[in-house]
Amino acid sequence: MKLSPQTHGPVTLSKIDYAASMSEETVAFTGEISITVDGKTLKASVRNDGRGGPNCIQDHACSRAISDYAKTLPDDPTEYGSIKMSADYLISMMVANALTAKDDSKYKKKGFTHGISASHPTKGEVAFYAKGAPTVEMFKKMGVEEATAKVRTL
Repeated sequence: MKLSPQTHGPVTLSKIDYAASMSEETVAFTGEISITVDGKTLKASVRNDGRGGPNCIQDHACSRAISDYAKTLPDDPTEYGSIKMSADYLISMMVANALTAKDDSKYKKKGFTHGISASHPTKGEVAFYAKGAPTVEMFKKMGVEEATAKVRTL
């Protein structure tokens, strides 16, 4: 499944081809990654085989430049503590954002107006969509606490 390109600062991930059937521990995908540094653009192929390993950038200079850029970014706060930003984590975030954008687009066409992700006590992170602003009753029905929810407008 082709996903839309994602950009984060000088880094662009494009030609993303997601392989849901091959995704086991991590998201299986291939794509092209580029970074512009001092007016020069470095490009490389990037992939993950979906079996739990890191993302693999096929060019050392491009990989190094993305790694250097990622080190300038703040840690990502999560409910389990902060995660130190790295090239691998940045690429994984960009792929996750592309998957979310694909789902959001699909549900927006069906008339949904809000996407919600929240922590469920037994299921972990869950996502659902609502037509209209989410209500306390919706959160109760889904079995999640409103305080854990991240709501985005589609």
